[in-house]
Amino acid sequence: MFKVTGYARSVHGTPRYLVKDVNHHSKTAGKSGYITTNRKFVTPTYYRQAAKRVTVINPRGVNAYRHRGLTGKVAHYRQGQTLRVKKLVKHNLTTRYVLTNGRYITANKKLVQNGRVTMPKKLKAKTAINRYRDVNFTRRQKHYRKGTTLTVKGWDFSANGTKRYRVAHGYVTANRHFIKTIH
Repeated sequence: MFKVTGYARSVHGTPRYLVKDVNHHSKTAGKSGYITTNRKFVTPTYYRQAAKRVTVINPRGVNAYRHRGLTGKVAHYRQGQTLRVKKLVKHNLTTRYVLTNGRYITANKKLVQNGRVTMPKKLKAKTAINRYRDVNFTRRQKHYRKGTTLTVKGWDFSANGTKRYRVAHGYVTANRHFIKTIH
């Protein structure tokens, strides 16, 4: 994610964003640079239109607050929960959802998704798959045969953004070529 701090044009006249890196754990955190303005490659971080429902997709869930500045924490919603939305409001450079109970949550696309997202309850291996200790698949723990059914506890994303399903004692692939989800 980047914060746009200005605009510029390349030598050939192509528009560019002057941005600051706001990814806390990246090597370039806090540094500035230029990126393309092409919509094929960049998209706004926050939703701009309200939806009737949103689903929490962040593995750690999201908090609900009394105020639009996200202060006065009143509740916590877990991954997979679907929430009903009344409207979308602006706060500085971001947007917030107002829930039907009057609480505020973030409208960040990395934390919530518009609409209802069905979380799979179980998955079945189409081919042989492995279970790994961490989300980045660095240490293999167990091998499962084709046809094995596992209970899904949630999902996380690897360091490069690949979706993984959290199962008992580790993580397995979320690739549809290797597994079939059961709702």
